[in-house]
This record gives sequence, structure tokens and C-alpha cells, in this order.
Amino acid sequence: MPLPLTNRVRPGDNFTGSVAYQASTGDFVITLTDSTQKWTQTVSQAVAGAVRNSAEVIAEAPSSGTSGAVLPLTNFGTVNFVGATVNGGQLCQSSLVEILMPSVSVSPISGCTNFSVSYTGGASGGWPPWPYL
Repeated sequence: MPLPLTNRVRPGDNFTGSVAYQASTGDFVITLTDSTQKWTQTVSQAVAGAVRNSAEVIAEAPSSGTSGAVLPLTNFGTVNFVGATVNGGQLCQSSLVEILMPSVSVSPISGCTNFSVSYTGGASGGWPPWPYL
């Protein structure tokens, strides 16, 4: 589910994000905090037919807001994921599946919660699927 941001995002900003399922309402609550710019945005939304049997930690190519088409990947440098968990458990406790898009590399998982995604160059042509763990 897309989360349109109403606040400014700048290169180098640090984010914390979470997705939680609220059984009492059937809603997913997405919270994104930019600790650099000092803002938090929360969205609550029901997703009909959600199976709720997987989770993703991702860096992905952007999509067009009007057509929804996947746009070409830009040189984003390196994105560090720190403290990633699934259902409160470390990534090493999960059955991981890694899917990579062209022009990126993913580091090994460190400390069962940390990894990096780096741009390696070349044209991706907006090709999905996106990297996730």
C-alpha cells in the first residue's frame, strides 16, 4: 500500500518505519519517522484479503504517481538497514528469500538485524522485482 509523504525528504535523512496489524480493527498501521527532519507520519488502512504470512524489508525503485509504472533506478549510493525485525524477532530467525533487481548488491546480514543495499551502476530500466529480505 503506498504511503504518500506530505513532508519533505532530503538525501541523507534517517528513517524508522513500522507496519503493525491491528486485529481489533483489521487495519494495518504504517508509521514512518524522519529523525533528521523531526516528523512522523502514520496511516491506518484496511487491506481486503491480506494473507499476512510474509514481511518485507525493502529498497525499491520508485514508481510513477500517475501511471504506477516502475521508474528507472537512480544512483542512491548505499542504504543501511539497522535493527530490522519481523514480528519482534531477528531476521536470522526467519526463512529469508532474497530477490535482487539489476544494478544493486545486498550485504550479508550482520547481527541478525542489519544489512545494506548498494547501487552498483548500470541501467535497471525500472525492472521489478525489488530487493527484499
